[in-house]
Amino acid sequence: MQANKQVYIRFYGQGSHAAFSPELGRSALDGLELLNVGLNFLREHIKSDERLHYAITDTGGKSPNVVQAFAEGLYLLRSP
Repeated sequence: MQANKQVYIRFYGQGSHAAFSPELGRSALDGLELLNVGLNFLREHIKSDERLHYAITDTGGKSPNVVQAFAEGLYLLRSP
């Protein structure tokens, strides 16, 4: 049997216009991306029958020139 744990993780930051005042923003999307990079590095240190899956479910917006104030990911962890 497999144990499954599904988790939504939300990051909240401070939105800002990236061309006008990027120094005023704190990117929630950057936090989510760093979490995903860390999980990818963690994969080489877990047992071969354990799994880590994720999907970015909300990037916080559709505009590329904005420091995103919100981001969300869905994570699924499986292990015997």
